[in-house]
Amino acid sequence: MDNNALRKNIVNDILIWIEKNVDKPLNIETISDKAGYSKWHFQRIFKNVVGVSLGEYLLTRRLLKVSSDLKETDDKIMDIAVRYGFDSQQELTRSFKRILKLTPGKYRKNILSRYIPNVIQDAK
Repeated sequence: MDNNALRKNIVNDILIWIEKNVDKPLNIETISDKAGYSKWHFQRIFKNVVGVSLGEYLLTRRLLKVSSDLKETDDKIMDIAVRYGFDSQQELTRSFKRILKLTPGKYRKNILSRYIPNVIQDAK
């Protein structure tokens, strides 16, 4: 197996591991250690294979899980923030707004406003 194939396999294994552990406190050092590389070297490998930085990928995956919880649960935003490794609700709000262009509260409100009219209509 050549070096590129080996690196792709390692990154694919890490992607699967991240998905299984995204609700745990993950950071670049932990992930790099799991891959068996230095933090700096693994970030280079990851970006070459995936096309985005490890930090951005991890943030995106966490925000997708957050958006799913906002949609599917009534959990407090602070509880969701902590669940996915954000240090505070403010940190989650800043990241969420930067990527999704609205706050978690507005996202939840928009999702609910789309479904409530359908639920009321279906109940008639």
